[in-house]
Amino acid sequence: EIRDIRDKAKYAPTSADYKVYIIDEVHMLSTGAFNALLKTLEEPPKNVIFILATTEPHKIPLTIISRTQRFDFKRISVKDICARMVYILNQEKIGFEDAALPVIARVAEGGMRDALSILDQVISYGDDMVTVANAMSVTGSLTQELLLSYFDAIIMNNTEKGLSILQSILAEGKDAARFVEDLILFSRDLLVYQQAPEMLDLLEEASADNGFKELSQKIPAKTLYSVITILNETQGEMRFSNHPDIYLEVATVKMTQLRNEAPAVIQEVPT
Repeated sequence: EIRDIRDKAKYAPTSADYKVYIIDEVHMLSTGAFNALLKTLEEPPKNVIFILATTEPHKIPLTIISRTQRFDFKRISVKDICARMVYILNQEKIGFEDAALPVIARVAEGGMRDALSILDQVISYGDDMVTVANAMSVTGSLTQELLLSYFDAIIMNNTEKGLSILQSILAEGKDAARFVEDLILFSRDLLVYQQAPEMLDLLEEASADNGFKELSQKIPAKTLYSVITILNETQGEMRFSNHPDIYLEVATVKMTQLRNEAPAVIQEVPT
């Protein structure tokens, strides 16, 4: 196909000023394909633009990189994704609940295309109405109330309550990996809010309601560090297991048995 593009690129565009060729995942091209493209990049036709898109630029041959301009695209913020979805929904005259859009935006992880794809599913799921419940169902996300209850079990060292919440979540068919991801993001938001409460735009998983603010005041930063460490380890272990539920249960027991001991006081003993 690269050789076909190279041959067609020689001809001037007929319906526009430029011909634009977008090659997605360009790092997947074979050495022969890169060599075939190199000649065209060395002596590009006047009215042709090549856009080489990749998520792994380190796999692109240096001969190609030296003949191109590089532009690094960053993840789109949750706020900007929500604003775009509001615009689209208003244009299409589709009703929505404000709280549903951040749920979709967070799962999209900075990708507008993914956000709009999920939005389409939620619209279809809810008969042309975007609701929080439908957004939760489609994305497999958890409500903030459930996350608050789980963290309350951690603070109170209530292993029984923590395991009970976990079992109810898994019984509803929630994805174990998604649950761990939600917990990590929620822990991170608690930590960010503790250290910089005025920077609400940095929150990814949580909304700063009264329950969230109360929890941030009760849970020590040391506990959050430990929770994030345990969850990260669990996330790695789950990838290579056919029984991720077991690792989640073990992680729940570990987190609900954390002890926030006061730092030791060193006293000088007179000699």
